Amino acid sequence: FTLGDRITNLALDTFDLLIQAVYTRQKLELLQRANLNLERLRYMIRLCFDLELLALKRYEYVSREINEVGKQLGGWIKQQQGTS
Repeated sequence: FTLGDRITNLALDTFDLLIQAVYTRQKLELLQRANLNLERLRYMIRLCFDLELLALKRYEYVSREINEVGKQLGGWIKQQQGTS
């Protein structure tokens, strides 16, 4: 697999975990796994930038989007921790 394939698969796996979390009662474990995937995704995107596979503007854009998802996911995790 290429780095691009790994990033794509990780993003899709994260998306899948979030969809599963919407439709189950036991959300916290799925959300925590999605959060770990998101962190791994951050590192892979940074690696792409460091290897000069990603231009600065694209790196900045992707980083902002990942951070936004991370904020929303963090809020969802905190909400779930409060209900358990």
